[in-house]
Amino acid sequence: MDLSNIKVDWNPILGNYISHLETVYPNIPIRDSYAYIVENLNENRIPSRIILQGNNVAAYAYLLENPDLNDRIYAYIGFMSENFCIRERLENLVAWVENSARNRKRIVVINDVFNGGPVSESFLLERRYEKIERYSMKLELKDAENLDEKFPLEFMTGDLSDFNIEEFLNEEYEAYMDTPDFLLFHGLDRRSGKEFIRKIFNGMYGEIINRASILIRHKDQLAGACIITDGFPSSGKKSPFLADIFVKKQYRGNGLATGMISRGMQALKEMNYSDLSLWATTGNPAIYLYENIGFVASRNQREIVYIKKTF
Repeated sequence: MDLSNIKVDWNPILGNYISHLETVYPNIPIRDSYAYIVENLNENRIPSRIILQGNNVAAYAYLLENPDLNDRIYAYIGFMSENFCIRERLENLVAWVENSARNRKRIVVINDVFNGGPVSESFLLERRYEKIERYSMKLELKDAENLDEKFPLEFMTGDLSDFNIEEFLNEEYEAYMDTPDFLLFHGLDRRSGKEFIRKIFNGMYGEIINRASILIRHKDQLAGACIITDGFPSSGKKSPFLADIFVKKQYRGNGLATGMISRGMQALKEMNYSDLSLWATTGNPAIYLYENIGFVASRNQREIVYIKKTF
């Protein structure tokens, strides 16, 4: 039996999923963050659907929106155990998600299906979803290798005092268009995509460390940038995070990204920080650069999303 938008107690339904997220994001108070979502699910203020097996919940789905990326809906699908994940139930929940998105003319972003196992992945790929996998990488600054702070003479470097936010947003948006991260963080609507990136400068990833961040110009045009912050505000501790880095397509291959990161890491060392972390997306060539410098991928901090742009 499937039921949509009914009042049930979502605390036990999402209990195991929240515990799972706490292992993926150990520095973020996930349980506190989810208290608001659970409250709104309990009050039936968030679109939801459950599938019953007898009197017990076997599977669930709910939808969230991001006001900064209004071209999409985010779907969260889960099963109470992997034994409950069968194609018929997946078909039921995914069809409900897609109908909701179609009615609103939105892209569908499905987070990794909890307890979905290989069945959910093969099902979504068959339905022409694009799989995007991201994972955390971390570098102990004392272990950094192959650093090179030099830039070709035709490029000028500066800090954020030489900064025009509209110029940054335009160039960053263009630079990401041919990368796997584009749909995740920018979307098809240029205005909303730029506004989402603007939040980096409003503290989304912590306070920007100006001394470790850098802009690069070529003939007065912004060619690239590297923004390092002091870490996620919700983590409660200062841990440098590479929040954004880009090099415009025509300037790639000149060592600009390596130079920006190298200079940022040197500044962090001088400020007595011990590490630097980032999130990387599978398929992004920059991963080889990160690995060459000494970043190491986390085994546990990984996330998968499936995106479908059209029906």
